[in-house]
Amino acid sequence: MFHRERTHELTCGDGNAFTQRLTELHFHRLYRAFEVDTYYSDGTRVRQRNGYAEITRTRATAEHDHITGVTHLTASVVLLSGDQAVAANELLSALGLHRLVRVQKVRTLFQHVRETITVTVDELTDLHSCFAETKVTASTVTNAQQRLAATEHSLGLSDCRIEPRPYPQLVLEHLTAYEREPAETGVLPWTAVH
Repeated sequence: MFHRERTHELTCGDGNAFTQRLTELHFHRLYRAFEVDTYYSDGTRVRQRNGYAEITRTRATAEHDHITGVTHLTASVVLLSGDQAVAANELLSALGLHRLVRVQKVRTLFQHVRETITVTVDELTDLHSCFAETKVTASTVTNAQQRLAATEHSLGLSDCRIEPRPYPQLVLEHLTAYEREPAETGVLPWTAVH
């Protein structure tokens, strides 16, 4: 099976209208939670939300088409209990990994009732912006790309701007622009992935 995903920025105030559209198209909400992702210099991420935590290490060989905004990646995930996120962050720091940025968001995950399609609506608190990420699965790359385009069209995302940059990069750029936190120089670990 092949997975394809793409992120669009929703215009200000469109989050509620978009979630209503999802309901009309037979998507049901799986959860809504405040989520914190802490990114490190080697491509490791610690994610924490409502009693859930994980460490993710994304491989540098991920596919990302910066023109179309479509991402395909490979990652290793270690599930933790919810109270272990703090300890995981402390361990990574003790191992000498440099914390690059924290991304805080309210995430709402929707799943189609019959098809293998998920839509994630993320409200990034640092940016005061809202994004919709569509993920599809199909038996071939071509089918996955066609399903992704068709789903985006039916959701009304075709007119929204594609956001090819991953969230940590967006937040880092925002923080640097407002001189709140210095940005790392050199190649960032997520430049090829999201």
